[in-house]
Amino acid sequence: MNRRPWPLEDAEYDVVVIGGGMAGAGVARDLALRGVSTALIEQGDFASATTSQSSKLIHGGLRYLELYDFSLVRESLRERETLRGLAPHLVRPLPFLVPIYRDSSRSLIKVRIGLKLYDWLAPGRDRERYRVLPAVDVLSLEPALRASDLRGAGYYFDDLLVYPERLCLENVLSACRLGARAFNYAQVAEIVRDAKGRITGVRARDLLTGRVATLGASIVVNATGPWVDQLRELARVKERGPRILRRTKGIHCLLPKLTERAIYHSTGDDRMIFVIPWREFSLIGATDSEFDGDMDRLHATAEEVNYLLDEVYKVLPHPPVSAKEVLYTYAGVRPLSYEKGKRASDVSRAHKVVTEERGRFLSITGTKLTCFRSLAAALGDQVMRTLGRSGPGRSDRVALDGTDDEVARVEAHAWLDVSGVAAGNGGSRGRAGKQRSRP
Repeated sequence: MNRRPWPLEDAEYDVVVIGGGMAGAGVARDLALRGVSTALIEQGDFASATTSQSSKLIHGGLRYLELYDFSLVRESLRERETLRGLAPHLVRPLPFLVPIYRDSSRSLIKVRIGLKLYDWLAPGRDRERYRVLPAVDVLSLEPALRASDLRGAGYYFDDLLVYPERLCLENVLSACRLGARAFNYAQVAEIVRDAKGRITGVRARDLLTGRVATLGASIVVNATGPWVDQLRELARVKERGPRILRRTKGIHCLLPKLTERAIYHSTGDDRMIFVIPWREFSLIGATDSEFDGDMDRLHATAEEVNYLLDEVYKVLPHPPVSAKEVLYTYAGVRPLSYEKGKRASDVSRAHKVVTEERGRFLSITGTKLTCFRSLAAALGDQVMRTLGRSGPGRSDRVALDGTDDEVARVEAHAWLDVSGVAAGNGGSRGRAGKQRSRP
């Protein structure tokens, strides 16, 4: 039975957004906030692909400092602060430890410099500062860490996104309350062109009823993530060549809870992995490898799982974790911008909007979950210019809690009393901030 709030039928829009992950949902909401007539199409469930297969973090990207990608770190830290104000019900401060051992590829001095830069790039100053802790304090915070050859650890805060899928859905629902139309289980069958070859919309098939509808649009946004190049091929878009995307695979494992704080570990092959407390579990991830396979056959392999477990054992040896204790695994594909000659983990996570067909076909690559809103705002500005309209973005000021109310920017705070924790008084004392009033 078709239970859609509205039927998928022939209609005219300013913009059709294809792809109902975090990027597409954010774009639909940003455009709806500007008064742009928008339709959002998703072939499965909203947030069912890369969005739901993430590390559940809203973070600045400490590792990106090593790649000298300072602009991405600054943008990510700014967006982290923005999301703390817009969605405080979904974003939680998360303390991180970066343990450094005698044989680690990164020294305590390098970690100190990196955290100082990280702190300097973050907006606002009324918040908990980074610190570098001696080994005795590190072990007081996390006794499960390997003690032998431990030199100390960096300590800082990023944020846990409790449910990425809910954040995505709240963007979709907000867009719909503001006038957009969203259709999941709708598959794009054709990119429609007029007699002069100009893109004029899409033809979509309702997978629930089999009905085919034509959605006219001045602009089509390709927010399909790992499928970006396939949609460009369907649209016969060739200006930038056949490939603008580089897909890399990351897997995660869910284990019984190992730590109270997140651990950021430097691996033997100079990568970084997380051990993240999530509910009553620990989430371990992620790998980073090239992927050119079938998206319908995506899964974590035994080799990838064992790689993560081996790396976890190096910092959390007792009790040793075996593959039998893995409760769940999942795998996702990152839709990164195509960069030739770099190893997978060194490819930039910065987003790009690739413009083709004289601005009528826009493809999104390099989407980082933390920066979905700023990406959507930049794309929204471009759409308004193409449409010849005015209307500034408001997505950084409108709540993501079902009210669509304008809110003041909220600074989130987190504290840690190291001496108190070392004495056994628990972990982070939470967060505080100005509360917005309700009508």
